[in-house]
Amino acid sequence: MNLGPLISAQRRDRVEVLVQSAIEEGAEVVCGAKRPDGFVKGFYDEPTVLVGTNEMRIAQKEIFDPVMTVIPYSGVDRDTVRIANDSVYVVVAASTSRAF
Repeated sequence: MNLGPLISAQRRDRVEVLVQSAIEEGAEVVCGAKRPDGFVKGFYDEPTVLVGTNEMRIAQKEIFDPVMTVIPYSGVDRDTVRIANDSVYVVVAASTSRAF
């Protein structure tokens, strides 16, 4: 995978603060959550996948950075709808109980 740097040090720092807050709120880090080795120039962060709850600060923000929060659910459609509706932003809500 080729992934470019974030736009600025401030943006990278913001992502790191949000990821750290998710970890402190109990998120499990599946991958990423750190700066990659080998880059002297640029503002790189590894693509990050977190598993947590919809109550986490990071799950309630549209951050548009290389971070994805996975929120497990019971498999009942109304649980999926409840989680999706429990956010100011509903960007993606997918049910894995069906084939798309």
